[in-house]
Amino acid sequence: MSQAELTKPMPGIMTMTTLSTPGQGLPLETEVLVSCLEQPTLRRMKAQMEMLAIGRALNLTRWNRKQAAKLLKISYRSLLYKIRQHDIKKSA
Repeated sequence: MSQAELTKPMPGIMTMTTLSTPGQGLPLETEVLVSCLEQPTLRRMKAQMEMLAIGRALNLTRWNRKQAAKLLKISYRSLLYKIRQHDIKKSA
């Protein structure tokens, strides 16, 4: 699949807000799809989708971590752990 095909909306699939990734300038969704296609292990796919969900929740709440945790239905401490684990940083 080409990069253009990966970024096209697919029928029946909700689109998420685009999160920029450092370095390559590609939408995070594209990064996730490409990395899942390269090595489609369940562990890798779970981690990538977790990063997407956390990043989206943080952007929707303007990085209010307490609200993001509530939106994701996880504890605040779990959210903090996952932010550190996946090295998610606020974009400038």
